Amino acid sequence: MSKPLSAPSARFDRLLAAYQRMCIFLLLPPLVSAFSCIMALFNPSYGLTLAMSIVLGMRGIMETDGAMWCMVISLGIAGLFVPLTVMSAKGNVIPFYVGVALYFADFVYAFFLFGKVDALTFVMLMVLHAAFLIAYGLGIFFYYRADALLKEHPDILRQ
Repeated sequence: MSKPLSAPSARFDRLLAAYQRMCIFLLLPPLVSAFSCIMALFNPSYGLTLAMSIVLGMRGIMETDGAMWCMVISLGIAGLFVPLTVMSAKGNVIPFYVGVALYFADFVYAFFLFGKVDALTFVMLMVLHAAFLIAYGLGIFFYYRADALLKEHPDILRQ
């Protein structure tokens, strides 16, 4: 039979699980963007509403076969975020910060798209970026709460 977990150990496990769930949010925006680009391949009238800002901005530069290039770029970004997500979920906070910084840069870039995309797309960009950035903030909060608990009770990992 296993020993029952102490209260600090159970709290640490909950905080760590919450941090790991927030790490998954790193991968969601690039995957949704890739899905949006794939939809654009099959529906030319689709405006890439759920694509990341960088993909929307580059679409105007690529005149011929823009949907295909948007998909390639979006899948490349998703490929970049896969190792960041995996390393972050394993407890390394630096890749999490890198992913958050890249996504924050995409959020800032979204402001430059004002007037270049329709109003609904712009509002959706702002709302989705804000929601994901809040989730990333929660992830950072959970990580440092777990780290503080671990420093208070170094014996947690020995149980």
